[in-house]
Order: sequence, then C-alpha cells, then structure tokens
Amino acid sequence: MKLDKILLEQFNELNYINMFESLIQKKTDVHTKNIKLPMGVDGNDYSNIRKNIKIFAKTFCDRAKSGKYLYSPFREMQIPKAPFSKFEFEEAEKVGKLRTLAISTINDTIFQKMIYNAIYDYTNDKYQKIDDCIYGYRKGKSVKQAIEKIQQYFNMGYVYGIDGDIEKYFDRINHDRLTNKIQKFYKNNPLVIKYLLRFLKVRRVAIENKKSATKYYTEKPITTSREIGIPQGGVLSGLLANLYLFSFDSYVVKKLGAKYDIKYIRYADDFIILCKDKNIVEDMYKSLHRYFAREKLNLHPIDKSALDGSLANDNKTKAINLENKFSIEFLGFKISQTYLGVKQDNILKFKKVIKHIVDLGIRDKCDYSKVVYKINAKIMGNWIYGKGFFVECKHCGKPQKPQSWIGFFINITDMRQLKNLDKWIRNQLRHFYFTRYGKRLSKNYFRYSDKFASGKNLNYAVVSLFYEACLIKNYLKDNPSVEFCECERYDPVEIEIVS
Repeated sequence: MKLDKILLEQFNELNYINMFESLIQKKTDVHTKNIKLPMGVDGNDYSNIRKNIKIFAKTFCDRAKSGKYLYSPFREMQIPKAPFSKFEFEEAEKVGKLRTLAISTINDTIFQKMIYNAIYDYTNDKYQKIDDCIYGYRKGKSVKQAIEKIQQYFNMGYVYGIDGDIEKYFDRINHDRLTNKIQKFYKNNPLVIKYLLRFLKVRRVAIENKKSATKYYTEKPITTSREIGIPQGGVLSGLLANLYLFSFDSYVVKKLGAKYDIKYIRYADDFIILCKDKNIVEDMYKSLHRYFAREKLNLHPIDKSALDGSLANDNKTKAINLENKFSIEFLGFKISQTYLGVKQDNILKFKKVIKHIVDLGIRDKCDYSKVVYKINAKIMGNWIYGKGFFVECKHCGKPQKPQSWIGFFINITDMRQLKNLDKWIRNQLRHFYFTRYGKRLSKNYFRYSDKFASGKNLNYAVVSLFYEACLIKNYLKDNPSVEFCECERYDPVEIEIVS
C-alpha cells in the first residue's frame, strides 16, 4: 500500500478525537491530576478544543486530506542539560548548558503523530540491514540495549575506537540535503513529502519573542524563518534526524566496515565506532570528518589523549582506549569491560531534584509525609501507582515499563552508587525533619522501616534506590520474556492523594 493512502486513512475525525484524548491522558500528572500540555501559538488550549472537539476534528481532517494543512509557528523554549536540573535555568544559561525545544500547537502535535504513524513501519524497515547499529528513535530499541551491546563489544576485544559527537546536530541539519533525502526515501508519495517538507520549513517564535499564553489569543507572535536545522521535541524530529544520518550509517557499516574490523553503535547524534587496533583510530577519524563535511556537518575535533594512555580532556569527540582499564561515558552511563555505572552529571542532577523537594517542603512548612511521598514518587516513577509490583495497563493488561530515574539506569552494576544515594537522601530527610520540627530522627529510624515501603507506608518510609533496583532486576531476571506495555495512552490510576 502506498504511504499516501495510509496517511489519508489517518485523517479521519474519530482518529483525531481518540488521539486528542490519548494526548491529554499522556500529559496528565497522575498525582496532581494536572494536565501539563503547553499551549502553542494559536492560543487554543486543551479545554477549548475539548469543548468544540467535533468542529476541530472536521476542520482538521478536511484541510489535511486536501493537502492544505499548514503548521503554525513553533514556540521555542529552553531547558537545562545535565548536571543542571530544571530548577537551575540561570546557572545552566551562564555556562551554555541549555537545549532548545520547539513547542507546537495541539493540532500540530496530533498532525505530526498521524504522519509518524503512517510512515514509521516503512521507514524502520529500511534500517533492518543495520538493525544492531541504530538505537535512537526506534520502537523496541533503547539506551539499555545500546549500552549492553557496547559492553559486549568491549569484551570481544574491541577496546579502541572513537566516541563521536556532531556539533549542534539538530540545529545544523542542511535543508537542501535533507529535502533531497526525503524525496528519495519517500518517492512516489507526494503528500507525505509535501507535509514533511512543510515541517522542515515551519517558522519559529524565538525565545526573545515569547509572549504569555493569554496574549496568543489576541496578538500574533513575531516569527522568523527556519533556514537550517530542524525543530526538536516532536516525533517527526527524531524520525528525520535518523533519516539524515541513514547514509552515514550505511557508509560506516559498508565502506569503513569493509576496510577495517569495526563495531558501530549510534543513538541520535551520539555514536561509537570500536576496533581492535588503536593504530587505525586517527585514520578513521579523518575519514569521518571528511564525510560529515560533505554532509554540511562538523564532527568535533578528536581528543587522542587516551591512545597515549593519558586521561581525556573536555573535547566532545574522544578516542577510546580500554587497554589501560579506562572507562568511557556514553548516554549518561560510565562504561568499561567490567563496570557499568551512572555518569556523575546524572547523579548530581538527581540529587538536585531531591534537594529541591526538601527545600520546598521546608519553605512551605509541609508535613514530613508529603515530602517523603514526593521523594518516593521520584524514585519509583509510575510504579508507585501500581496496586501490585507494577502498573498494569488498562488497555492491554501488560505491565508498564518502570518510568523512573532508577528504571532508566536499571542495568548498572555499581550498586554502591545507589547505596550512597540512599544514605544521602536519608540525610536530607533528617535535615528536613530537624528544620521543620526541631527534633532529630533516631539513628535507627531508617534501618528497618523503608526497605520495602509500599501502600500507605510510602507516606512515612522512603523507598531505597538500592532495594528498588534489586526488585526490578529480580523481576526482569525471573520474567525474561515479559512483554511490557507499548500503548501510547496511560490512564491515570486512582490513588490516595497525600494532603
């Protein structure tokens, strides 16, 4: 079936309504019931669309089917990168540690998802010949799998190589080259091509032109054209980012792979190429640098210190050398042949989130139980709302994946990091308790009360990161063939709200 036909089938009113409700549910905070769905520049929030859902659905589908659908400008916002938390915007800004996201209207978010649903399977099929190499923005692929594959290669003797970083990749993607790639990749599907190219050219509402949400109803925002780069944050962003690097993936696997004995892993714009001979690393880098220059991109200069047995400096592209038992940092992890831990920046960011909860609790004179519950929610993520060990999806009956900090880093082997974090969290709670009530918690308070905190006990006993990780690891070990929920809609589970 042609992709255009599949796309046209997406444009029906019932599908629009279902996707809108799914989006609302996905953006509903289970604890507070608040709907965290940002408003785009058209001034339509979710409540306005919901009140007039049939009108919105019909207008949307009529325009989409006729090829006349136009994206509204994307409103840009910035968020801090690790080790800074979302509460440290100014600190992150001072050192240039910010990421720019593009906020689309609710209609445009749904429209992007419809295009994505129509073309994903066809696009993903193209990656099957290099399936073990590409892990970002693909269903059934994860950071965990990429990290495990890298460690597997280390143990096979591929201990040298390149940890590559493309300079400002999303912001520097060349439009002419991406247009050409889209036209070739989706040839004979003019509607798909039209809407992808419109996404590529969608106008920007830059940070400095930001208005308050209420003003979008009455005032048109100041917009600028997008001559280079693609917006970050939507489902089409990742798909097109992979598409732009598809020829690079093929080049590494087929051309470099024919010349050298190498292993290749890529996640978004971060990639690793591993080999057994350190003497070829510099030649490989030169080949990669020339390739990216042809693609109008820049590969950061390589730091070759590791090849000489020295510690790496701050260059973003680094030579890899595990011969001297050095480790590498990749995708938030610290990895060697025998060790897998959390990168220090990510530990610092997690600590800052917990510290923020404690500081707000002191400022607002919250009860101890409320602070403990909020910390437990950060530790357990969505699993805090499960009636059993995990949250069961109401739609498919399968368990939901653990969506939490420890769920992301569940495959680490350095459990000392978790024990140290547990100790640090308990010290923060001791500080809160003394500041709030003028009393000290006993030395044995946390010894027995919080290893297996559950139910109402979550209000008073803080969950141990170490034991939470052990529970998840044991569950995965005992259920190796478990199929987690892949639904895109998670209905809120009714829970007792801590006052």
